[in-house]
Amino acid sequence: MATASDSVMDLNDDFGDARRDLFAKIARLYYIEDMNQRQIAEQLNISVASVSRALSKAKDLNIVQISIEETREEFHRIEIDLERRYNIRECMVGGRFDSKDDVYADMASMATGLLARLLKRDDVLGIGWGSDLRGLAQNIGRASVGRIDIVPVAGVIEHLGEAVQPTSIAARLHEHIDSDVHNVTIPAMAASGSERNSLLRSSEFSPVRRLWNRLDTVILNVESLDGKGGGFYSAEQQKELKALGGVCVLNGSVLDADGQLIENPYVDRILCVDIDEIRHVRNVAIVATGAAQAKAVRSILAAGFAHVLIIDMKCAEAL
Repeated sequence: MATASDSVMDLNDDFGDARRDLFAKIARLYYIEDMNQRQIAEQLNISVASVSRALSKAKDLNIVQISIEETREEFHRIEIDLERRYNIRECMVGGRFDSKDDVYADMASMATGLLARLLKRDDVLGIGWGSDLRGLAQNIGRASVGRIDIVPVAGVIEHLGEAVQPTSIAARLHEHIDSDVHNVTIPAMAASGSERNSLLRSSEFSPVRRLWNRLDTVILNVESLDGKGGGFYSAEQQKELKALGGVCVLNGSVLDADGQLIENPYVDRILCVDIDEIRHVRNVAIVATGAAQAKAVRSILAAGFAHVLIIDMKCAEAL
Protein backbone atom coordinates (compact mmCIF):
# COMPACT_ATOMS: atom_id res chain seq x y z
CA MET A 1 0.00 0.00 0.00
CA ALA A 2 1.35 3.45 -0.89
CA THR A 3 2.02 5.79 2.01
CA ALA A 4 0.51 9.27 2.20
CA SER A 5 3.74 10.78 0.93
CA ASP A 6 3.91 8.23 -1.89
CA SER A 7 0.52 9.46 -3.06
CA VAL A 8 2.00 12.93 -3.49
CA MET A 9 4.13 11.43 -6.27
CA ASP A 10 0.95 10.68 -8.20
CA LEU A 11 -0.84 14.01 -7.77
CA ASN A 12 -2.28 15.43 -11.00
CA ASP A 13 -1.39 18.78 -12.54
CA ASP A 14 -3.73 20.64 -10.15
CA PHE A 15 -1.20 19.88 -7.45
CA GLY A 16 1.85 20.66 -9.58
CA ASP A 17 3.38 23.00 -7.00
CA ALA A 18 3.22 20.31 -4.31
CA ARG A 19 4.86 17.74 -6.60
CA ARG A 20 7.55 20.18 -7.69
CA ASP A 21 8.27 21.12 -4.08
CA LEU A 22 8.65 17.46 -3.14
CA PHE A 23 10.97 16.81 -6.08
CA ALA A 24 13.08 19.82 -5.09
CA LYS A 25 13.37 18.68 -1.49
CA ILE A 26 14.37 15.16 -2.49
CA ALA A 27 16.95 16.59 -4.90
CA ARG A 28 18.42 18.82 -2.17
CA LEU A 29 18.69 15.93 0.27
CA TYR A 30 20.41 13.82 -2.39
CA TYR A 31 22.74 16.29 -4.12
CA ILE A 32 23.43 18.86 -1.38
CA GLU A 33 23.02 16.95 1.88
CA ASP A 34 24.69 13.79 0.48
CA MET A 35 21.96 11.45 1.70
CA ASN A 36 21.50 8.21 -0.20
CA GLN A 37 18.17 7.16 -1.69
CA ARG A 38 17.33 4.72 1.09
CA GLN A 39 17.93 7.34 3.79
CA ILE A 40 15.70 9.83 1.94
CA ALA A 41 12.97 7.20 1.54
CA GLU A 42 13.01 6.45 5.27
CA GLN A 43 12.96 10.14 6.23
CA LEU A 44 10.07 11.01 3.90
CA ASN A 45 8.20 7.72 4.40
CA ILE A 46 8.18 6.85 0.69
CA SER A 47 9.64 4.00 -1.31
CA VAL A 48 13.19 3.99 -2.72
CA ALA A 49 11.65 3.64 -6.19
CA SER A 50 9.71 6.87 -5.58
CA VAL A 51 12.93 8.66 -4.62
CA SER A 52 14.57 7.46 -7.82
CA ARG A 53 11.59 8.64 -9.91
CA ALA A 54 11.61 12.00 -8.14
CA LEU A 55 15.30 12.57 -8.90
CA SER A 56 14.67 11.74 -12.54
CA LYS A 57 11.68 14.12 -12.69
CA ALA A 58 13.76 16.83 -11.01
CA LYS A 59 16.12 16.70 -13.99
CA ASP A 60 13.27 16.64 -16.49
CA LEU A 61 11.71 19.76 -14.91
CA ASN A 62 15.08 21.57 -14.67
CA ILE A 63 14.86 21.65 -10.89
CA VAL A 64 18.24 19.99 -11.02
CA GLN A 65 20.67 21.28 -13.63
CA ILE A 66 23.97 19.45 -13.63
CA SER A 67 27.11 21.07 -14.98
CA ILE A 68 30.56 19.52 -15.21
CA GLU A 69 33.70 21.62 -14.92
CA GLU A 70 35.83 20.33 -17.77
CA THR A 71 38.38 21.88 -20.08
CA ARG A 72 37.80 19.31 -22.86
CA GLU A 73 34.02 19.41 -23.06
CA GLU A 74 33.93 19.52 -26.88
CA PHE A 75 36.34 16.60 -27.10
CA HIS A 76 34.41 14.52 -24.59
CA ARG A 77 31.18 15.01 -26.55
CA ILE A 78 32.87 13.84 -29.75
CA GLU A 79 34.53 10.90 -27.99
CA ILE A 80 31.25 9.68 -26.52
CA ASP A 81 29.49 10.12 -29.87
CA LEU A 82 32.13 8.02 -31.63
CA GLU A 83 32.05 5.37 -28.90
CA ARG A 84 28.31 4.97 -29.39
CA ARG A 85 28.36 5.32 -33.16
CA TYR A 86 30.99 2.62 -33.68
CA ASN A 87 30.31 0.50 -30.59
CA ILE A 88 33.81 0.73 -29.15
CA ARG A 89 34.87 0.76 -25.53
CA GLU A 90 36.79 4.02 -25.54
CA CYS A 91 37.78 6.87 -27.84
CA MET A 92 40.46 9.47 -27.11
CA VAL A 93 40.67 12.58 -29.29
CA GLY A 94 43.73 14.83 -29.37
CA GLY A 95 43.49 18.58 -29.76
CA ARG A 96 43.80 20.94 -32.70
CA PHE A 97 47.36 22.15 -33.12
CA ASP A 98 49.38 23.55 -36.01
CA SER A 99 52.33 21.39 -34.99
CA LYS A 100 52.14 17.61 -35.39
CA ASP A 101 54.47 17.32 -32.40
CA ASP A 102 51.88 19.12 -30.24
CA VAL A 103 49.17 16.77 -31.53
CA TYR A 104 51.28 13.75 -30.60
CA ALA A 105 52.06 15.21 -27.16
CA ASP A 106 48.35 15.67 -26.45
CA MET A 107 47.48 12.16 -27.66
CA ALA A 108 50.39 10.69 -25.69
CA SER A 109 49.19 12.33 -22.50
CA MET A 110 45.89 10.46 -22.80
CA ALA A 111 47.61 7.24 -23.91
CA THR A 112 49.78 7.30 -20.78
CA GLY A 113 46.71 7.12 -18.59
CA LEU A 114 45.21 4.46 -20.84
CA LEU A 115 48.25 2.19 -20.51
CA ALA A 116 48.26 2.66 -16.75
CA ARG A 117 44.66 1.40 -16.70
CA LEU A 118 45.06 -1.46 -19.18
CA LEU A 119 48.40 -2.98 -18.26
CA LYS A 120 49.50 -4.87 -15.20
CA ARG A 121 52.67 -6.61 -14.12
CA ASP A 122 53.83 -9.46 -16.42
CA ASP A 123 51.50 -8.46 -19.26
CA VAL A 124 52.68 -8.60 -22.87
CA LEU A 125 52.29 -5.42 -24.91
CA GLY A 126 52.43 -5.78 -28.70
CA ILE A 127 53.45 -2.73 -30.71
CA GLY A 128 53.03 -1.83 -34.39
CA TRP A 129 54.93 0.67 -36.51
CA GLY A 130 54.69 3.95 -38.38
CA SER A 131 55.02 7.69 -37.78
CA ASP A 132 51.90 8.00 -35.62
CA LEU A 133 53.11 5.34 -33.20
CA ARG A 134 56.58 6.87 -33.21
CA GLY A 135 55.08 10.26 -32.30
CA LEU A 136 53.09 8.66 -29.51
CA ALA A 137 56.09 6.72 -28.16
CA GLN A 138 58.32 9.80 -28.19
CA ASN A 139 55.87 11.73 -26.02
CA ILE A 140 54.48 9.03 -23.75
CA GLY A 141 54.68 9.72 -20.02
CA ARG A 142 55.86 7.47 -17.24
CA ALA A 143 53.32 4.66 -16.78
CA SER A 144 53.87 2.73 -13.54
CA VAL A 145 52.34 -0.64 -14.28
CA GLY A 146 54.96 -3.07 -13.00
CA ARG A 147 57.44 -4.80 -15.27
CA ILE A 148 55.94 -5.99 -18.57
CA ASP A 149 57.17 -7.46 -21.86
CA ILE A 150 57.07 -5.36 -25.04
CA VAL A 151 57.27 -7.11 -28.39
CA PRO A 152 56.80 -5.91 -31.98
CA VAL A 153 53.84 -7.58 -33.68
CA ALA A 154 55.73 -7.94 -36.97
CA GLY A 155 59.24 -8.44 -38.21
CA VAL A 156 61.43 -5.86 -39.92
CA ILE A 157 59.42 -4.04 -42.60
CA GLU A 158 61.39 -3.51 -45.80
CA HIS A 159 59.69 -0.28 -46.87
CA LEU A 160 60.09 1.59 -43.56
CA GLY A 161 62.86 3.79 -42.23
CA GLU A 162 64.67 2.71 -39.09
CA ALA A 163 62.98 5.25 -36.80
CA VAL A 164 59.48 3.97 -37.52
CA GLN A 165 60.23 0.24 -37.41
CA PRO A 166 58.28 -1.64 -34.72
CA THR A 167 61.49 -2.54 -32.83
CA SER A 168 62.52 1.13 -32.67
CA ILE A 169 59.10 2.16 -31.35
CA ALA A 170 59.19 -0.63 -28.76
CA ALA A 171 62.59 0.68 -27.63
CA ARG A 172 61.10 4.17 -27.26
CA LEU A 173 58.29 2.88 -25.06
CA HIS A 174 60.84 0.99 -22.97
CA GLU A 175 62.33 4.36 -21.94
CA HIS A 176 59.08 5.22 -20.13
CA ILE A 177 57.68 1.86 -19.08
CA ASP A 178 59.42 -0.66 -16.84
CA SER A 179 59.77 -3.46 -19.37
CA ASP A 180 61.79 -6.06 -21.21
CA VAL A 181 61.89 -5.41 -24.95
CA HIS A 182 62.08 -8.38 -27.29
CA ASN A 183 63.44 -7.49 -30.70
CA VAL A 184 62.09 -9.18 -33.81
CA THR A 185 64.88 -9.22 -36.39
CA ILE A 186 63.36 -11.55 -38.99
CA PRO A 187 61.76 -9.88 -42.05
CA ALA A 188 58.04 -9.09 -41.93
CA MET A 189 57.71 -10.43 -45.46
CA ALA A 190 59.85 -13.33 -46.64
CA ALA A 191 60.98 -13.70 -50.23
CA SER A 192 58.86 -16.84 -50.62
CA GLY A 193 56.50 -19.12 -48.77
CA SER A 194 59.24 -21.70 -48.23
CA GLU A 195 61.54 -19.07 -46.71
CA ARG A 196 58.75 -17.99 -44.38
CA ASN A 197 58.21 -21.56 -43.23
CA SER A 198 61.92 -21.91 -42.59
CA LEU A 199 61.96 -18.72 -40.50
CA LEU A 200 58.95 -19.90 -38.52
CA ARG A 201 60.84 -23.05 -37.56
CA SER A 202 64.01 -21.19 -36.58
CA SER A 203 65.21 -21.04 -32.98
CA GLU A 204 65.36 -17.25 -33.31
CA PHE A 205 61.61 -17.07 -33.84
CA SER A 206 60.45 -19.42 -31.06
CA PRO A 207 60.65 -16.90 -28.16
CA VAL A 208 58.78 -14.33 -30.25
CA ARG A 209 56.05 -16.81 -31.12
CA ARG A 210 55.54 -17.59 -27.42
CA LEU A 211 55.11 -13.89 -26.64
CA TRP A 212 52.72 -13.40 -29.57
CA ASN A 213 50.59 -16.18 -28.09
CA ARG A 214 50.42 -14.27 -24.77
CA LEU A 215 49.51 -10.78 -25.97
CA ASP A 216 47.32 -8.84 -23.52
CA THR A 217 47.30 -5.45 -25.27
CA VAL A 218 48.33 -4.32 -28.75
CA ILE A 219 48.73 -0.80 -30.14
CA LEU A 220 48.51 -0.70 -33.92
CA ASN A 221 48.87 1.87 -36.65
CA VAL A 222 46.55 2.40 -39.60
CA GLU A 223 47.94 1.83 -43.09
CA SER A 224 45.88 3.15 -45.99
CA LEU A 225 46.22 1.62 -49.42
CA ASP A 226 46.99 4.92 -51.12
CA GLY A 227 49.61 3.57 -53.53
CA LYS A 228 52.41 5.57 -51.90
CA GLY A 229 54.13 2.63 -50.25
CA GLY A 230 56.20 3.26 -47.15
CA GLY A 231 54.31 0.70 -45.11
CA PHE A 232 53.94 -3.06 -44.96
CA TYR A 233 53.63 -3.20 -48.75
CA SER A 234 55.48 -1.44 -51.53
CA ALA A 235 53.73 1.13 -53.73
CA GLU A 236 53.21 -1.46 -56.48
CA GLN A 237 51.89 -4.05 -54.03
CA GLN A 238 49.51 -1.47 -52.55
CA LYS A 239 48.11 -0.69 -56.01
CA GLU A 240 47.59 -4.39 -56.63
CA LEU A 241 45.77 -4.88 -53.32
CA LYS A 242 43.68 -1.76 -53.87
CA ALA A 243 42.58 -3.14 -57.25
CA LEU A 244 41.32 -6.22 -55.37
CA GLY A 245 39.06 -4.01 -53.23
CA GLY A 246 41.36 -3.30 -50.30
CA VAL A 247 41.21 0.03 -48.50
CA CYS A 248 43.53 -0.56 -45.55
CA VAL A 249 46.07 -2.88 -43.97
CA LEU A 250 45.89 -4.05 -40.36
CA ASN A 251 49.12 -5.77 -39.40
CA GLY A 252 49.59 -7.27 -42.85
CA SER A 253 45.96 -8.29 -43.41
CA VAL A 254 43.97 -6.41 -46.05
CA LEU A 255 40.42 -5.16 -45.38
CA ASP A 256 37.80 -3.75 -47.73
CA ALA A 257 35.55 -0.76 -46.97
CA ASP A 258 33.12 -2.98 -45.04
CA GLY A 259 35.85 -4.46 -42.86
CA GLN A 260 35.88 -7.80 -44.66
CA LEU A 261 39.15 -9.62 -45.27
CA ILE A 262 40.07 -9.80 -48.93
CA GLU A 263 42.24 -12.38 -50.62
CA ASN A 264 45.87 -11.43 -50.16
CA PRO A 265 48.35 -12.92 -52.66
CA TYR A 266 51.20 -12.26 -50.20
CA VAL A 267 49.70 -14.00 -47.17
CA ASP A 268 51.99 -17.04 -47.38
CA ARG A 269 55.05 -14.76 -47.11
CA ILE A 270 54.04 -12.67 -44.09
CA LEU A 271 55.55 -12.98 -40.60
CA CYS A 272 53.43 -11.07 -38.13
CA VAL A 273 50.68 -11.61 -35.58
CA ASP A 274 47.75 -12.94 -37.59
CA ILE A 275 44.60 -10.85 -37.63
CA ASP A 276 42.56 -13.75 -36.21
CA GLU A 277 44.91 -13.80 -33.23
CA ILE A 278 44.53 -10.04 -32.79
CA ARG A 279 40.78 -10.55 -32.64
CA HIS A 280 41.23 -12.47 -29.38
CA VAL A 281 43.57 -9.96 -27.68
CA ARG A 282 41.96 -8.35 -24.63
CA ASN A 283 42.82 -4.75 -25.54
CA VAL A 284 43.36 -3.53 -29.11
CA ALA A 285 44.12 0.18 -29.53
CA ILE A 286 44.26 1.85 -32.95
CA VAL A 287 46.26 5.06 -33.44
CA ALA A 288 45.62 7.40 -36.38
CA THR A 289 45.91 11.07 -37.30
CA GLY A 290 44.48 13.13 -40.13
CA ALA A 291 41.23 13.14 -42.09
CA ALA A 292 42.78 11.00 -44.81
CA GLN A 293 43.00 8.06 -42.38
CA ALA A 294 39.28 8.08 -41.57
CA LYS A 295 38.30 5.68 -44.36
CA ALA A 296 40.86 3.13 -43.18
CA VAL A 297 39.87 3.58 -39.53
CA ARG A 298 36.22 3.08 -40.45
CA SER A 299 37.10 -0.19 -42.17
CA ILE A 300 38.90 -1.45 -39.06
CA LEU A 301 35.97 -0.42 -36.86
CA ALA A 302 33.57 -2.23 -39.17
CA ALA A 303 35.71 -5.35 -38.81
CA GLY A 304 35.24 -5.21 -35.04
CA PHE A 305 38.92 -5.47 -34.10
CA ALA A 306 39.33 -2.21 -32.19
CA HIS A 307 38.43 -1.61 -28.56
CA VAL A 308 40.10 1.80 -28.25
CA LEU A 309 40.72 4.66 -30.70
CA ILE A 310 43.50 7.21 -30.12
CA ILE A 311 43.05 9.84 -32.84
CA ASP A 312 43.37 13.54 -33.50
CA MET A 313 40.51 15.97 -34.04
CA LYS A 314 40.86 15.95 -37.84
CA CYS A 315 40.38 12.19 -37.96
CA ALA A 316 37.54 12.39 -35.41
CA GLU A 317 35.64 14.98 -37.42
CA ALA A 318 36.06 12.96 -40.61
CA LEU A 319 34.67 9.88 -38.81
